[in-house]
Amino acid sequence: MKKKQILLVSALFLLCQSMLASDWPAVLLPSISSTKSYNITSYGASTTSSDNAADIQKALDACNNNGGGKVIIPAGTFLSGPIIMGSNTELYISEGALLQPLAYGTYPMTAPDSNEYPDFISAASGSSNLIIDGPGTIYGNGSAWWNAYDAATTKFKRGALIRLNKCSKILISDITLKDAPGSHITIGSGGNSNNATIRHITIDTQVPSHNTDGIDIWGPHVDIDNCYISDGDDNVAIDKESQYIRITDCNFGYGHGTSVGSYTSNVKHVLIDNCTYKNTDNGIRLKSNTDRGGGEDDFVFSNLTMDNVKNLIYIDCYYDKNYTTPANDEANAKVVTNTTPSFKNIIFKNITGTSSYNKSNAIFIYGRPEQHVKNITFDNVQLSASVGAVINFADSVVFKNGSSITPQSGNSIYSKYAADITWETTDITQVDTSGIVVPDNKAVYDISGKKVLNDYTYIDSLPKAIYIIGNKKVIGGN
Repeated sequence: MKKKQILLVSALFLLCQSMLASDWPAVLLPSISSTKSYNITSYGASTTSSDNAADIQKALDACNNNGGGKVIIPAGTFLSGPIIMGSNTELYISEGALLQPLAYGTYPMTAPDSNEYPDFISAASGSSNLIIDGPGTIYGNGSAWWNAYDAATTKFKRGALIRLNKCSKILISDITLKDAPGSHITIGSGGNSNNATIRHITIDTQVPSHNTDGIDIWGPHVDIDNCYISDGDDNVAIDKESQYIRITDCNFGYGHGTSVGSYTSNVKHVLIDNCTYKNTDNGIRLKSNTDRGGGEDDFVFSNLTMDNVKNLIYIDCYYDKNYTTPANDEANAKVVTNTTPSFKNIIFKNITGTSSYNKSNAIFIYGRPEQHVKNITFDNVQLSASVGAVINFADSVVFKNGSSITPQSGNSIYSKYAADITWETTDITQVDTSGIVVPDNKAVYDISGKKVLNDYTYIDSLPKAIYIIGNKKVIGGN
C-alpha cells in the first residue's frame, strides 16, 4: 500500500472511531421500583451461624416473590454457601459487613462427586434488574482453595464469587472483593448476558493466586469505570461475543492486565481509556488461536500510563502454543477458517509505558501467516523496555506523532517478518542530493532528497529502493 493510501485509510479509520465512541448505545441500568427491604437477620441469619445460605436465600426469595426491593447484609461476618438472586433485587452489603463463602472442604459441590463447585452469588436464568452494591466486602477466603487446586492431580472447577449468566440490566458498585477461590466477577457466557455496569469497586487479591481473574466479560454492552483491580490473573478479560465494551478511569495493580481473549470470536468495539497500570504482568494484551477466534474488529486503547509493566503491548495469535520461527510458521501456514483470529483496526493513542524486566518487549505483535493482523496505529506512544519490538505477520502498522520505542540495547524493532511498517515524520526537509550534509549521520533520504526517516536503523520499514545515508547511496528497505 502506498504511503498516501495508508494516510487516507488511517484518517478515515480515526474519524470512524471518534464517531463510533459518541454513537455507542448507552448501557441500560437496572430499575427497581419497589422500596421494600429485607434484612437477612429477620429471616434467621446470624454472625454465629456456620452457614447462613438457607436464611439469606429466604430473604432473596421473599424479595423476588413480592415484586423486588433491597436485601440487606448488615454489619458483621456472615458465612454462607451459594445463593441465587432473582429479578428486581438489590443485594446491599452494608458498611462493616463481610459476606464470606464457606471454607474449602465445607463448601458444597454442584453434585456429589461432580468435581465442580457452584458460584457463590448467581442469578436465576433470565433475571433482569440486578444490583449488588454497598460499602461492605465479599471475602473469598481463597488461600485454601488455591493450595488444594495446585496440589490436585485432577483439577476441579472453582466457582466465581459473582457470576451472572443469562441476565440483563446489571449494576455492581462500591463493594470490595478479596481472595476469590477462582474468578471474582463473570458477566455472561458466550454472549448470553448484556447491559452490565461495574463501577467504583475494589478487587484486591493476594498473589500468586491462579486464575483469580478480576472481571471476565462474555457479552455485549458492558461499562467498567473507576475501579481498582489487583489479582493473580487477568485484571479484566474480554471474551467471546463481547461488543461495545468500555473500560475507563481504572487503576490496575498486580495481574495480567486488560486482556482480549483468549476466546475472541466476534469481539468488537472495545474502548479502554484513561487507565493506569503499575507492576502488572501485561498492559494491553490481545490473545487468541486458530480454534477460538474470528471477527475481531475495532479497538481503541488511549490515554494509558504503564509503570514497570512486564509486557507493555502484546498481540498474540499463537496464544498458549509454542512458536518456532516466522519462516517456519509461514511454511506451515494453516487454512483460514471462521475461527482464525483476524484482529484489525486497532489504535494505541497517547500511551507511555516502561518496563524494567529482563528480555521483555516494548511491543510484541505476532499475527498468523495465513491471516495477518491489520491496520494498527501507534499515535503518540512512547515505550521503553529492555528489548524493542517484535512485529511479524502484520499489515499497515503505522507509528506517528512522535511515537517511539526505546530499548536498553539493540534496535527498536529487532524482529520483523512479513510486516508492513510505516514511520511517519513531520520533519520533512528538501535537500540538494548532490551534497547531502546530515548532522546526526542517521537520517535517511530518498533519491529525490526528501527525508523519509530520522533514524536509519528503521530502514527495513521502507520499501526496497535506493536511499541516501550521509553522503552515500545505499540499497535498503524490504
